[in-house]
Amino acid sequence: MERDWNLISTDIKNAFPTARLPEPVWMEVPKAVLDRHRPDGPDPKPELQDCYALVSMALYGLGHSPAAFHKHLDDFFQNDGWEPLEADSCVYIKYGADGKVSAIAATFVDDAVVTGTDEALAEYRKFMQSGFTISDVGTPEDFLGMQISYDRKNKKIKLWQEKYIKKMAERYNITLSAKPPRTPMDYNKKLEPTQDGDELFDPTLYRSYVGAIQYAVCGCRIDCCFTVRELAKHMVKPNVNHAAAARHCIQYLLATAHIGITYEHGDYQRHYEKPKAGFIMRNGVIEMYTDASFAEDVITRKSVSGYASVKNKAVITYGVKGQSKVALSSGDAELRALSECKREADWLHKLRREANDDRTVRSNLTKLPAMTIWEDNKSTITWVSNPCQHNKVKHIDVPLKNIRNAFGKLGELDIEYIGTTAQLADCLTKALAPTTHWKLIQLLMNIPCSDLPTSVKMAAAT
Repeated sequence: MERDWNLISTDIKNAFPTARLPEPVWMEVPKAVLDRHRPDGPDPKPELQDCYALVSMALYGLGHSPAAFHKHLDDFFQNDGWEPLEADSCVYIKYGADGKVSAIAATFVDDAVVTGTDEALAEYRKFMQSGFTISDVGTPEDFLGMQISYDRKNKKIKLWQEKYIKKMAERYNITLSAKPPRTPMDYNKKLEPTQDGDELFDPTLYRSYVGAIQYAVCGCRIDCCFTVRELAKHMVKPNVNHAAAARHCIQYLLATAHIGITYEHGDYQRHYEKPKAGFIMRNGVIEMYTDASFAEDVITRKSVSGYASVKNKAVITYGVKGQSKVALSSGDAELRALSECKREADWLHKLRREANDDRTVRSNLTKLPAMTIWEDNKSTITWVSNPCQHNKVKHIDVPLKNIRNAFGKLGELDIEYIGTTAQLADCLTKALAPTTHWKLIQLLMNIPCSDLPTSVKMAAAT
């Protein structure tokens, strides 16, 4: 999008059997083979009885097959001059004659989405056809359950999962009510563990609910990230309240099925609180948001960390994770969340360096501009910048030193204060009221007001 490249998708047909297994595997002769050699009588030929077949290629169903095919595909790409990224071995870069990046391919098993110059894409098609039988989709409209709208003229890409969500709702016989939910989870209620006397629910069906929602979250429905984490706590012994919360979330997804993430090219303005009002974000710059709840879990009293990274007006990576230790204060919880965010920032730094056109930038991380992390806790910012308050942070020594090194000596990251009402990661750490939920989700996913359903337009008003 930033480089005005085209986008295509390819699928390898019968992919696994094109790769050789790393070690011999023996299997019983399939019944279909025996049937083909069966004489008029009921028994096959005697020489085929108690026989075994040597499997040399990666058949579907074998445990070795996925790894064998990945190695085969990796060798195939590298032999043609494609280079895998250190940050992600499933992403490959091809350089043109001028030494600049001409194409980038992201693979997922036997599927691939490739972007590059028209010449590089034509070469890619010939290259793939030389080793595989492929299905050339062209500009993709669907990929891994996500629908894609690529407006090359206006430099916009939208990802959404309407088809998948409708199929999910149909599978569980869930329809929209007269008043569909405006948030994925009721912010006035907490899901508590099942107690003696509670009415139990079918655990297999409940796990199916949670898995279906989680797949949507792994795609582009960041708004259900915290909800699926809360639902997943009760997989072993769910009750009817847990099932009702899961169906509530699916009904919310159904009501907002057409909503997705939209990326746009160009500089843009973020409407932060003062003094950051009217702050201009430059095209292609990554900004990160990190937040933490305090003692969110009603049983363990552990906090929840959340982070989101934003580029080209919308979220590109996000995560929610329960903290491993009980935080002693909100600042303590925020510092641990900042440590998780810093790890993600390190990976994004590496990824954008490797994908850079300038080879000197790829070899020198400090030539990239520092990435800004927005934090809404002033105590946390003080602890990072001021090593004097040792008595308050001596119990979290390792994460703190790691963060101070990145923010101070290396200059890789900048930390800035942002008010809680503008902290986009707030919706990842707790259930929020409709107005707050939609205000943050609109900014995270870059949702225009016209795309919001009627039932949430009032809640989304800022």
